[in-house]
Amino acid sequence: MRHSIKIALNGIAAITLLVSLVWLVVAPDFEPLLALLGALGMLLGAFFIKDEARTPPATAAPTINQQGQQVHGDQFNAGGDIKVDQSGQVTPWVTAGGDVKQVRVVHVAEGGSYHEAHEESPAAAPTTPPPRQLSAPAGDFVGRTDDIDVLCSALTVGNQAAAICGVRGMGGIGKTELAMVVANRLADQFPDGQIVVDLLGTTTPLTPERALQEIIRAFDPTVKPPDDLLSLKKDYLSRCSGKRVLILADDARDEKQTRPLLPPAGCALIVTSRHSFTLPGMRRFDLDTLDPADAEHLLLAICPRIGDAAPELARLCGYLPLALRVSASLLDADETRAVARYLTQLAAERLHHLADPDGDPNDPQASVAASFALSY
Repeated sequence: MRHSIKIALNGIAAITLLVSLVWLVVAPDFEPLLALLGALGMLLGAFFIKDEARTPPATAAPTINQQGQQVHGDQFNAGGDIKVDQSGQVTPWVTAGGDVKQVRVVHVAEGGSYHEAHEESPAAAPTTPPPRQLSAPAGDFVGRTDDIDVLCSALTVGNQAAAICGVRGMGGIGKTELAMVVANRLADQFPDGQIVVDLLGTTTPLTPERALQEIIRAFDPTVKPPDDLLSLKKDYLSRCSGKRVLILADDARDEKQTRPLLPPAGCALIVTSRHSFTLPGMRRFDLDTLDPADAEHLLLAICPRIGDAAPELARLCGYLPLALRVSASLLDADETRAVARYLTQLAAERLHHLADPDGDPNDPQASVAASFALSY
């Protein structure tokens, strides 16, 4: 219909031009001619101005939606920047710059002509998920109920300061396992990241620079951290600032190694160590051996056939979690080894029998003697 009107108006304009030329030849009177041309100009101007407001601007190139369909010009809004599905359905589309957006038609007239559209939201840019490095606690973890409650309470942070706790104890006493249990309990309070860094304090200690680099890479594995300590501390604090992040620094050597890891307000730091030292704002917890009942429970959880010998075996192990675990695992792995005979051997030569005979004698996780040696 609108196309037919345009053709008619173009015809009228041509006839008017011809009449004007004849008028000038026959009767060169300009006033009626000017009135006629003015009226025609107003008519054509009014039509094309109205038509321009209803007609979307042309685009440099067609836009293709995610279904591979070309989005046509009559689907643009007045600004030419929103494309809609003529069906009125929510339709993903791709702009010339490659951005994926989603729009909703507010009103679509009969025939699918566009009236109004509302932009819903741009597709979210891909982001690196927060680091989640906590391992699950040992399934046979027992006891430490009071220690867990106190640590959890001390590590519940506000926005004014960082929460810092230090867990100190001899080798094999279960510092790392306790810290892991507490960290898992608190994980929901630190949604922006839970990071574990092994400081290797009893073997080849990490430098503070290396420890900070590991933490920074936990946030973004693709980043190349700086090398100098000052820049690393700034990067670390910037990544944690305004967030809830939990850092577990295991097996720390001393204050010099761990001080640069102090986080900003709202974050928490758990430090485990065999050595005694302090940090600004740190609450210290000295971990003791297991209660006799908990020690017996651990033995029976690993090797039920220990039975009534559990109290004596726990005593010979000094209620030390590593010694209890090594003894129970040896008896569980070799059912031909008599419990009574093992108790006799253990009483006569304790450290020799508190090691896995098939393991590395220097492995502190398999040998109580090796664990003790690392403490001195």
